[in-house]
Amino acid sequence: MKKSILNRLFSVLLCMILTFGLTACSEKNVQSDGAEKNVMAAEKEEPKGFSAEAIESIEWLRQDMALEENIAGAVAYLGYRAQDDKTPLTDWMKLYNMNLIEMMPFLLEIPEENILGPGYGDVYCIVPRDEMTSLAVNYVTWKTTGTESHAEASEILYRSEYAEPVLVFVNSQGNAAEPYIEINLVANNGAEATWYPQVDEYHDPILPMNENRELLLIDFWYYGVVTGLEFPENLNEYSWWSVPTEDEIAFCNWVNNDWSIFMYQDNADPPYAGTVELYDISDMNYDLVYTGFWCMEGDCLRLEISDYNGYVVSGSFPVLIQPEGYSLYVEQDRETGICPPFFEEGMTSTDLWQAYG
Repeated sequence: MKKSILNRLFSVLLCMILTFGLTACSEKNVQSDGAEKNVMAAEKEEPKGFSAEAIESIEWLRQDMALEENIAGAVAYLGYRAQDDKTPLTDWMKLYNMNLIEMMPFLLEIPEENILGPGYGDVYCIVPRDEMTSLAVNYVTWKTTGTESHAEASEILYRSEYAEPVLVFVNSQGNAAEPYIEINLVANNGAEATWYPQVDEYHDPILPMNENRELLLIDFWYYGVVTGLEFPENLNEYSWWSVPTEDEIAFCNWVNNDWSIFMYQDNADPPYAGTVELYDISDMNYDLVYTGFWCMEGDCLRLEISDYNGYVVSGSFPVLIQPEGYSLYVEQDRETGICPPFFEEGMTSTDLWQAYG
């Protein structure tokens, strides 16, 4: 999935369950005397021009981002808007992102001055980490020095020390060999990210990561798919996610930030579909830690696994698969509360995505 992500990492759904450079960025709104941000601005300010409901959804998203120090902002890919599409933008967003809009109504209230780009192409929403985060959106050209290429700002689309949510149109259907829009975020806590908006073959944003393979941005599009707010009884009301078949999840490398899971369909005795291997990849090596058997059991992924010391994990874990088949959402055993080893400590659900290569 993020397949790089997130590492989607991702994981953004988990955060919801718990709570519900860049010098260019520093130039706008800085007074001519070079003073730093006014200390009084540290007092919490509500986003301007938004309804109370929209402000609440922005704050909700920011609370989730605040759980990870390295996160500088949140993004969502909203789809591709054709150049000849005359539908009002709010109607267009409702048509393709109604579930997300119900969770994040601020999307319909982003002011015109914060809608950037040509008005057609791939549509992204960028939400700064907090009201003290600076944001710069630039058109860039690419220069080559020796064997290296670097981006240079050619036009400023948006720049603010106290940034608000923006929509950015990126016309990636042309012949440009390199990304031509650059997003720079610097949060008050020191988190920062530079991002060239792109999506992969599954239309998921390709998110930047640091040297420790930690995401610098989160993808909040998934908030409109599975929120966790009514978990676990009502998750299946999101009909575009479904319970996977054994064929859909077998022979895939399912990963999150720290684990890789291989499920095979081989000669396991019934009722098991095959064997399973869990690898610890937290140190960037594949260390086999757990082995055992797996199968689908109703709407649950049944695992019977053990480590080399004989420690056994046995449970049936509710699971949903994303429509394109590249992402899984897994919960703790609803009867026993047991969590599989690939859950982060203290979490009751997680995302897995397919890794390639």
